[in-house]
This record gives sequence, structure tokens and C-alpha cells, in this order.
Amino acid sequence: MKKTGLKKHKWNIGIIAAFLVAIILFNQVPADASVTDNIQNCVAAILGHVDDKLSGTFEKSSTNGKLNQMKTDVDAVNTSLNQLISPYMSSLTVWVNDSNTAYNGMQVSITDSKGKVKTAGYVARNGHYEADFSNILKGSYKITYPYIIAGNASSFSIPATIGAGNNRKQLLGNIFQMSMSDIQAMCKAGMISKMAHVGDTISDGTYTYTIIGINQDKPSDAEGNLLPESSYGDVLTVMPLGAPKGATNGQPVTMNAGATPFGVNYAPMNSNNSNSGSWASSQMRSTTMPQYLAKLPQATQNAIGYVQKVTGTYNNWFSGGSNYVTGDKCFLLSSKEVFGGSGASNGSYCTTNEANATFQYQYFSSIATTLESRNINSSANQWWWLRSPDFNYDHKFCIVDHGSSNTHLSDLDIGVFAAFCIY
Repeated sequence: MKKTGLKKHKWNIGIIAAFLVAIILFNQVPADASVTDNIQNCVAAILGHVDDKLSGTFEKSSTNGKLNQMKTDVDAVNTSLNQLISPYMSSLTVWVNDSNTAYNGMQVSITDSKGKVKTAGYVARNGHYEADFSNILKGSYKITYPYIIAGNASSFSIPATIGAGNNRKQLLGNIFQMSMSDIQAMCKAGMISKMAHVGDTISDGTYTYTIIGINQDKPSDAEGNLLPESSYGDVLTVMPLGAPKGATNGQPVTMNAGATPFGVNYAPMNSNNSNSGSWASSQMRSTTMPQYLAKLPQATQNAIGYVQKVTGTYNNWFSGGSNYVTGDKCFLLSSKEVFGGSGASNGSYCTTNEANATFQYQYFSSIATTLESRNINSSANQWWWLRSPDFNYDHKFCIVDHGSSNTHLSDLDIGVFAAFCIY
């Protein structure tokens, strides 16, 4: 009798326990308005509302209140850190002005002064291909990148100084492998001084052109009126000297008159043996220069622009008369542009008015400073015309005579070696 009652009591306890477990695990106890769900109320009391804030002490606040306060504290720390490091942090976007899909995924790398390297791939964006580098320190970097020339990808490296904040940089190719249109694009982007050097010799596949000046000539219209500086980038002044393509390394190039557009052919400045009207009205400018320009490949002609040239006039005084201002696509150098000096026999035979208004090209001031380096070989008489009228005679123009400064009769046929500008 007692044993049977004990079994029945244990059975009732088991049923109640199972029922309570079911309530806890499945929360399936029906509740009406007269029943309070104590379990859910306990959980709510512990967690609190999602937007709770600290109430009293941290220990007595709800869990959500504590979490929300911790998030606020972390955000404040992040803001402080950002303010602390923002003057030193940068981002860099590099890009090639090309929509060639071959660039997609190609890798660009930047190397900092400590040798640490970061890489990024080109992606199509804004009509060309870009690669992004974020969270980098400002400072000096070497950018190594692929650049496609004539269908082949070559690797180039350039130095770059990255400032704080957002930076953008266009990437261009090696000047010795670039087309004339690419070189022009580099000029427009203001990159010429980073990729080329005075004395370097480039090629269009037909002729070679030695760089005699960077950012010395000023672009103009056909009348010689200067263009706004905002309308162009860098200006590259080149002269076909027949030299082999390549870097100069600060040495004079090996010239070859026979490999230039006009070759060893000769022409007069003026058939009437006069320097009246100066360079502006000369036969050389009106007839020979267009013939010279027409010998250049069309792609090279397309890259050439007008620049302002200043030339003196003869008036039987050292100072000379008023200067002429012209806009020229193809021109002879002046006496000052080759020899420097102040004119009137002081380094050249041009008028002092002309010398004071012009400059000496960088190639002739720092590289080609000897007679030999100014003497274009393969020219039978070793003379070549300059556009400056002689300050002392009304029928002579200045020349380069075996590398030195001299003058000659304007109706004499001698060498023609012109220059032009790319921008």
C-alpha cells in the first residue's frame, strides 16, 4: 500500500517536471490577460530596451544600456584617432587614360621609403582604368606599373610624393617607346619634366628629335598672341639633329645632318640679299619652313603647336629696331637661343633688343657648350642659318659657323636645321 503511493507520487513529479521543461524550451504556454509571462519579463529586465542608456552606475544598468555606452566610447576613441592620424594618412588613385580592356586586373604596386609594398589592380572606371590605394602614409613612393604601347605591356617606375588626403596621378609610358600622340598627351598632362630630360632624343619612326628645351617656349596663336597658361601643360621644344634615339645622360648628342628632314640641302634666307622685314617677312619663314614641316610624318605634325618667337630688326645701331613677334610652328633658332650673351658681338651678332627679349635653350646652355657639339656634321660647308638679322649689316643674318657665332649674306644657300614645339 505505501509502495504503491510512492510510485504514484514519483510519477506525478515526473509529469510536472516534463511540463515545466516544455514551457521553458518551447514557450508554448497559452496566456490570456490574467496570466503574467514571468520568464520573458525577467529576460527583458536583464537586457533592457535596445536604445537604453546608462541608468545610475554602470553595474546596475541594463545589458543594452552597457553595450550602447561601450559603443559610444569606442566611437569617440575612433574619432580621436582619426583626428590624430588624418594629417598623416593618404589615399592614392593612379590611372591610365586608356579604355583598352587588356588593362583590367593588371597589377600596380607602390613602395614606400622603408621598402614596404602595396599592390592594387586596374579596374574600369570613368572611361579609363584606375587602381586605388587607401590608408597609406603620406611621403615618398615609387610607383611601378604596366603601360601598354603598341599592344605590348611594359613595366615602368616613377617616383611620387603623396600628400595627406586624396591624391590622383596619371601614369604614362617611357618617352623612348611612346608615339608622338602619347608624348603630346604627356605634355598636356604636365608630366614631361618627370619622364624626359633635355638632350634626350625621341623618334617617330622616321626621324629623331633631340629635346633642346622643356617649358621654355610659350604657346601662341598663329599671330604670336600668347595662349592662356591654363590651356596647355608642358611644352617640349625639339630639334631634328639626326642623333640616335635614347637618353643623353648629360652629354652632347652625335649629330648627323643627312638624317634630318631637310638633310644636307641648302636654302637662302632671302633671295634679294636683304634682312628687311627680319624673320617675319623672310623667304625662309614663308617658303622653306612650310616645306620642312611637310617632310615630317603626319602624326608628328599633329602634335606640333604654334609658339611665340621674338626676333630683332636691323637699324644700324647695336640695339637694333623694334622686335617682331611671330607665331611659328616651325622655326630657326635665334642667335641668343644658341650662344647666349646679350647680343651685338657679346656672344652673338643679334641686336641687343632681340637678345634682351629672348633666352638660351637649355641644351645649348648646359650640354652643347663647345664648338664641336654645335657643329652639325655631314653639312658640306658646316654652316647653318639662324633667324636673327645681323645687328651691323642690312643684308646679313646670323649663322652657326663650324660651331661658332658668325653672319653671312642672306642670299647664300646654307644649311637649314629647324625646331618646333610639342604641347
